[in-house]
Amino acid sequence: MDIEIVDNFLSECEAEKVLEECYSANYFYGETDSELNSEKKFPPTGMVSHLDPDDYIFKVINEKIQIKFPSLYCGKVNIRSYINCYSPREVSYFHTDCDSSSEWYDSGYTLLYYPNKKLDINEGGETQFYIDDKIIGIPPTHNRIVKFKVPILHRATPFQNHHRFSIAFKFISRFQKDNIAL
Repeated sequence: MDIEIVDNFLSECEAEKVLEECYSANYFYGETDSELNSEKKFPPTGMVSHLDPDDYIFKVINEKIQIKFPSLYCGKVNIRSYINCYSPREVSYFHTDCDSSSEWYDSGYTLLYYPNKKLDINEGGETQFYIDDKIIGIPPTHNRIVKFKVPILHRATPFQNHHRFSIAFKFISRFQKDNIAL
């Protein structure tokens, strides 16, 4: 399975500051995901706040990614980083992080960091991965990061009573970055 989980990814002080930044970020609504193997777009879900390289969240997570996943920086480059924010009970759709015709479909990686405080298991919020006709749920444990290959079908599930944040970092090969329109 092409999924890797690292717990206690940041120091607790860094994790607290990242969560504070998530609550104070400026979000916009309207981003959509494409259905698998289709040009059809799903209706928008959630809100997004793009991260710049000067943002605290970008700096601290990017630094730790370089330490924990050094192979991502051997021939790969971060092409996009942002915060996802889902309202309580807001349902998202299964999707891949690019369509199957993309040049980086088989070689790209997504990393999701979970800043939310520990919540009861019944609160929900896991990232569900659809692999071999099975749904595998990864709980959004505080200060956890999950790395997975781009073509894995996945979706966020909502918390029942709280906003759900995740921070996404997306990587492709340096060669592919030079040859595709982002």
